[in-house]
Amino acid sequence: MNEKEFMNKNINEQNKLVLVTHYAHIISLTNLLNPTIVDRVEDKTDPEAIRKIFNVTCDFDIPTLDEEIKFIEGILSGKMKMKMKKII
Repeated sequence: MNEKEFMNKNINEQNKLVLVTHYAHIISLTNLLNPTIVDRVEDKTDPEAIRKIFNVTCDFDIPTLDEEIKFIEGILSGKMKMKMKKII
């Protein structure tokens, strides 16, 4: 098996190989694998697509814009109340 055939493994196999080569400190194989992984995610901008490639689940809630605005407004109004108490 030549280098090109070796690199044509599916993404799951490549991900596992990268982990093993990092753990075992096999620098030459790591240097061979990393560019192929980078090539697969290079043009991806959607976090979900990248999570899918690396089989990573999103374990936190992504707030909606309205929830974020309410949260920030709450923080700001609290700071304004604190400033007003200092002035009085």
